[in-house]
Amino acid sequence: MKLIKLYVQMEHFNDWSYYTRDFDGVMTIMRYYYPYKERGYSFEVITVNGKEKDTLKSFIRRFRYLGNIIDVVSVNKLSNRQYEVIFLGDIRGMLKYIILNYGGIVVSSHVGNGVKDFTAYFITKGNDVDLRFNDLYNELIKYLW
Repeated sequence: MKLIKLYVQMEHFNDWSYYTRDFDGVMTIMRYYYPYKERGYSFEVITVNGKEKDTLKSFIRRFRYLGNIIDVVSVNKLSNRQYEVIFLGDIRGMLKYIILNYGGIVVSSHVGNGVKDFTAYFITKGNDVDLRFNDLYNELIKYLW
């Protein structure tokens, strides 16, 4: 068995993460997520940080209307420049769930300036690595347009 680390950086169009480009200095960090596949949504907790208090507040207010967001469960102010956002997201098209479907798990995710950076790990056996990663790559490419 092998443990393989995958680092991905991409713009995910029509996803909430893409719209961070409209909010200068806003960055999110994934804290927790849990897929409710049978219900079609994901329970997620992120920390949202911002350089400018007003820009950060604008992003928080607009968040519920961005792509892939089903509902914002709660917003907790941690400081003037940091909030915790708990939300439900549409599981279809969420990149971390595409990775999950290919046997990986996303362990960290940062979003800022419209770009999503995440790290995932895969446990592989034998020679299935190349085929699986080629298929995963082709699946992720669909979300670039």
